[in-house]
Amino acid sequence: MYYIIQNNVFQNPRYDEIFKVLDELNLAYEQVAFNPNRNEFDVQTQRKDIFVYGSVKLAKVAAQNDWIPGSFYGKNHEFEQYAKGYGKNIINYGSYICNLTDKIDWSQNSTLFIKPSKDAKVFTGKIFNKSEWNDFVYEKLNDPNEQRVNAQTKIQVSMPYYLIKEARIWIIGKKVITSSYYRI
Repeated sequence: MYYIIQNNVFQNPRYDEIFKVLDELNLAYEQVAFNPNRNEFDVQTQRKDIFVYGSVKLAKVAAQNDWIPGSFYGKNHEFEQYAKGYGKNIINYGSYICNLTDKIDWSQNSTLFIKPSKDAKVFTGKIFNKSEWNDFVYEKLNDPNEQRVNAQTKIQVSMPYYLIKEARIWIIGKKVITSSYYRI
């Protein structure tokens, strides 16, 4: 397996640890500069057994290159798929999916957590009140430079949860293989 690591995506202070681990395990890799406004970047290998580590956009480009396994990104990593397995134990249980411009019911909550559903990076999910949400939608739809958000952009709407910690943990064969913390 060959690893392609995006060099300009994370602000994690431990980001460079991945290179120490790859070196210790004697795994082949290269670090690449990837401009999120383009769909191409230079790689030094012709191999197809490649795994990319970086932005969602990089994962999508990797899929276009027929690299195997490419990335963890895909339809199996969307809320609707996770909810089937985790049910009421999933964060944002009881949320619903709609289009950006669909009418949202604010009658039960003065604030709601709203995030993109299908393309997790088209905007940052956060807690909105009705006025903030309406302003946000208006700005996105009327920004001539906005190319990724439109009236049909799928969003997920949920009541806000108070989170103490948030982590993503990957378990394979009953063993934790990696984890990432998003909030501590």
